[in-house]
Amino acid sequence: MIDHVGKVKPRDPKLSPDRISGEVTVELKSLADEAQAFVLILNQRNGGGSRRDNPRPISADLYGGEGARADYDAVITLYRPEKYKKEREDVAAKPSDWATINRVFGSEVEGIAEIAAIKVRFGDPTIRERLKFEARYTRYVSMQPERPAELF
Repeated sequence: MIDHVGKVKPRDPKLSPDRISGEVTVELKSLADEAQAFVLILNQRNGGGSRRDNPRPISADLYGGEGARADYDAVITLYRPEKYKKEREDVAAKPSDWATINRVFGSEVEGIAEIAAIKVRFGDPTIRERLKFEARYTRYVSMQPERPAELF
């Protein structure tokens, strides 16, 4: 698992973010191939989401934008609307601010997280699942009911 943004230095720091991301991704894919291992690349989102009324992650939030997205086989997001709702509530000043907060987030976000696919090269990119966030353990737990083990 590698968090490369700002950590792995590109050969040319004057490149655009998408070119930097692409260059680093090529190196990490080579590492995976050489080690015959799976490589998970962690990538913080850019600040674009916090400027929108709805901060749910979209592909444009990826460091390097659409150009960087092309290098990945899959892009998965982890989003906790509760965090953003509390930030917005702390600075809400007008009734219209509260109306936007309530429209975007609703009331059922406490302790909830969302994992979603933005890109899946060989699968469904529209997958979105809700998870229970257990802050005490920094753990995410499925909200799907457990199925009983099948009998043989």
